[in-house]
Amino acid sequence: MTTAAPAPNLLFVDDEPNVLRALRRGMRRYRKQWNMSFALGADEALAEMSAKPTQLVISDISMPGIDGIELLRRTRADFPDTARILVSGTADATVTMKSVAVAQRFLAKPFDIEHLAAVVADMLELRALVADPDLRPLFNQMGALGSVPTVYAELCRVLDDETAALVRVADVVHREPALVARVLHIVNSAFFRAPEPVSDVATAVRYLGTRLLRDLVLMSEVFSSIDPGAISSAYDVDGEQSRALVVGQAAAAFVGSKRGGDAYTAGLLSGVGRLALATAAPARWTEVASAARAAGEPLHVAERDQFGTDHAAVAGYLLGSWGLPGTIVGAVAHHNAPAWADTPTDRLAQAVYVANRLADEQAGGPPADADEAIASAGLAERVSELRDQLQP
Repeated sequence: MTTAAPAPNLLFVDDEPNVLRALRRGMRRYRKQWNMSFALGADEALAEMSAKPTQLVISDISMPGIDGIELLRRTRADFPDTARILVSGTADATVTMKSVAVAQRFLAKPFDIEHLAAVVADMLELRALVADPDLRPLFNQMGALGSVPTVYAELCRVLDDETAALVRVADVVHREPALVARVLHIVNSAFFRAPEPVSDVATAVRYLGTRLLRDLVLMSEVFSSIDPGAISSAYDVDGEQSRALVVGQAAAAFVGSKRGGDAYTAGLLSGVGRLALATAAPARWTEVASAARAAGEPLHVAERDQFGTDHAAVAGYLLGSWGLPGTIVGAVAHHNAPAWADTPTDRLAQAVYVANRLADEQAGGPPADADEAIASAGLAERVSELRDQLQP
């Protein structure tokens, strides 16, 4: 007989008793799904998290003494397996920038209970993508994936040119996959109230504005959570950046212009999980990469044997926890084994799968159109066309 998993523990934090009472009443209907506690202020919240494991904390930002940003900063440091949502009634850009490093998701006031519950459910479902209890805390502590300083310098140069078109700004951002992830993370937060999920950089820039974009790039670089010296020796930084551009281009070409922006984003970010694993567990990932090469097997197969998950799922976990659109998250999370169906997410996952096989081919791997899954799906001819389009 299978034992049901225990209900996750949620913690709601606010300094106003009336707000907590309203949350308690509104969330009552979900009490069979989740164990919920309500803390009056940060001190009470920290004591609660010290007393029992907490899977998710949802905190208001404006509180006396220890505010929401500081509370989530301490949560990240002391309780790294706890996911973090920040609630705010302001759209102030400065507040947003300070929140980026500590909050995985944002909620803007006012919100309805159904929306809150949907965000909570989404965050909890993402945990299933990374089941290893040793890995997930490491990923939860990653405030950013890092960006190279040259991107900021180039972006400043372009923005200082009054004649520069928006597409030139987007082109600069696209050079660094980690920066793309961070820009989309911010613009899809509730602070910007976009009418629909944003999945391409050009649209994101229109919402953010060039000033905030410039600050975002600088903050991403200065406060990068990744020490380049700590990355696995098997991880080729330059090669991975070049690969990301190839995969994004190929994925966009695969789906055509109608969903090309989504496909480019999914392809560009599909390798983020490799960077995360190579940084979070460098020694283990080095062994995995070496074993995969020696056995002649795909990297993701070796990763699953070692970690119980693979870089695609890890990327989905990170991007999902940042609030990127579900179609992007699903396509990235499942691109190593896509369903060959005709749903929007499946089509994007197929595009990223095909694009990665073409990137493997360019790196000296087997011909993409000889891939068993591609051949079975009847896409060999389409892959041959894409190969011609990708020729420099």
